[in-house]
Amino acid sequence: MAVIFVYSQDKSIRLIQPDENRLSISKMFFFSFLRIIMSSVILLFAFLQSLTSGFACLISFIIARWLTLLFLLKKSRRGI
Repeated sequence: MAVIFVYSQDKSIRLIQPDENRLSISKMFFFSFLRIIMSSVILLFAFLQSLTSGFACLISFIIARWLTLLFLLKKSRRGI
């Protein structure tokens, strides 16, 4: 879930153009809304199962998200 979350953030950032037309901004907000809804539903389902499952899902999401962000940052620095 976190890897998909980060990659969709990366794609949303790439939608930002210098001219910032309305279509790219609306797409960015749409993808952001989808990311938030998807993550919330999965975390809600995990917490409904048990408190332990919810916290395990939340902690693994945070760790995977940071690791993926660091990987993408390292990859983008190599590309520069």
